[in-house]
Amino acid sequence: MTAAGPRREGLVRVLRTVREVARTQADDLLGQVPDSGDPATGRAVDDFVEQAADALRALDEAVAGTLRRLAVTAAEPGDEAARPGSGSDAYPVKRERP
Repeated sequence: MTAAGPRREGLVRVLRTVREVARTQADDLLGQVPDSGDPATGRAVDDFVEQAADALRALDEAVAGTLRRLAVTAAEPGDEAARPGSGSDAYPVKRERP
């Protein structure tokens, strides 16, 4: 795993963006209703759109798993700010100590 610091924080920002884009694009794809005029072609396009949306959802899930692992490796015993929260979006934010 990436050591704590600016590189890790940059990685987390990018991964969160990837998740957001993947979810948005999956939803957008499923909102499309292409009309080819041909039933067989329409079914093929629908199948393709479903597979593309499934791939985007799988990407979202894989990135969520990576974020969870990053959160666990970043946590330090006794540091409340470093404990991962609940859910797949959890990533600890290190607080500056006075």
